[in-house]
Amino acid sequence: MKKNYALLLLILLPVCLNAQSKSTTKQLCEFEKLFSLKPGMDMPATIALLNQYSKITLLNQTTEKLKPYASGSDSILHEVVTYRIDSSVCLLGRDNLIKFEFADGQLYKAYMESSFGKNEFPDVMSNFDLLHTQILKSWKYEKKLTISGGSVSGLAYNFYKTPDKKAKLDMCQLQYVKTDSRNVDKDMYKLEVLWVNLNNTRMENSNY
Repeated sequence: MKKNYALLLLILLPVCLNAQSKSTTKQLCEFEKLFSLKPGMDMPATIALLNQYSKITLLNQTTEKLKPYASGSDSILHEVVTYRIDSSVCLLGRDNLIKFEFADGQLYKAYMESSFGKNEFPDVMSNFDLLHTQILKSWKYEKKLTISGGSVSGLAYNFYKTPDKKAKLDMCQLQYVKTDSRNVDKDMYKLEVLWVNLNNTRMENSNY
């Protein structure tokens, strides 16, 4: 369920309480260092870190072997675990999910999403701005993108630590997407965060 940080105790208090709540949320989200995941962490360490700050439930786990990039090399063991986030101070929507991907047992990708209703755009932008501020502390190069096509629209930022396109990929992407359906009541927003770091893995930029 979506968190409500304002306790409406008195008529004159909501604004003050809401401002105080937003400040607390920012501090907690920063303290979590959610966007400082270390490439190469193994699965137990990754899940233990997430467990420190969020209540989670395992939804799915898959394992497959990817073809090696060079002939004569071993295949790459690719593992994916998906968790439902039951409680988080960084994702303020509902139906929150996080997916971790590992190559040869080493973390190289994390994807998070949070869903909002059609009338919750102010909440989307509040959460978007919070995450944008936190991500910029680790990735100083950013590129703004407009998402538009068919029934989908939105805004995205790609963040990098270096402008060198030949370097192993180390990036974060933040975006919100509005999906229009034939049933107006089912229109919704998704807030999404993607983290990728291929250092210390055999994964290449062409297939992350």
